[in-house]
Parts: sequence; C-alpha cells; structure tokens
Amino acid sequence: PIVQYSPTKSTTYTIALVASYKDACSDTSFHVLNVSEAPECDFEYTNLGLNKAKFTPGNSTYSSYEWFFGEGGTSTAVSPVYQYLYTGNFNVTMKATNSAGCTCEISKHISAN
Repeated sequence: PIVQYSPTKSTTYTIALVASYKDACSDTSFHVLNVSEAPECDFEYTNLGLNKAKFTPGNSTYSSYEWFFGEGGTSTAVSPVYQYLYTGNFNVTMKATNSAGCTCEISKHISAN
C-alpha cells in the first residue's frame, strides 16, 4: 500500500514493514525517515542609489543562498549588496537551500538607479 503524509513542519517517522505469508514465517523491517519542511523564499531589496541595491532574504537561517542579479552578476552571501553597471530594470532571482538540502527559488523585478 502507498501511504502519503504531508507534514507542515520537519518531523521524523519510524516506518515498519511487516512481510508475512499464511502458515509461514514473517519478518519486520524498520526504517527511520526524516522529512524536512520546504524552505520558503522571499526577499526585499533596498535601492541605495548610484545603481546599488541591498538584498535581504525573508529568512536568513538557511544553509546557503544563491543570488542572480539579472545582468550576469551573482553572489552566495546571505544579504548581498550589488553594484549594477547601469540604470535599469532587472529580474533578480534568489535560491535558498535548507539544512536538509531542500530548495526554493523566487524571482522579482527590481529597479536600479
């Protein structure tokens, strides 16, 4: 049988599989399964003027961050400050990974001036 659970937070399950046959031996196997909640991506940005912007994630406790600033620049800092080469509108993407290796990604349009 297939049993599906959708926990709202990180949790651990101990799963038991019992195999048996009528008038025969049976065997049991246990497995511990750790289910991690998915990270939730969001970020804010502050226009610092002179084509510079500061980016702040909604949650700064994840294991890693990847930022793509829309003109080729990238960063792995938690809250990077980025200097754009020119004034304009850019599509910025943040990807975050939690300690369980689960990822999320969000993109927002920003204006640098």
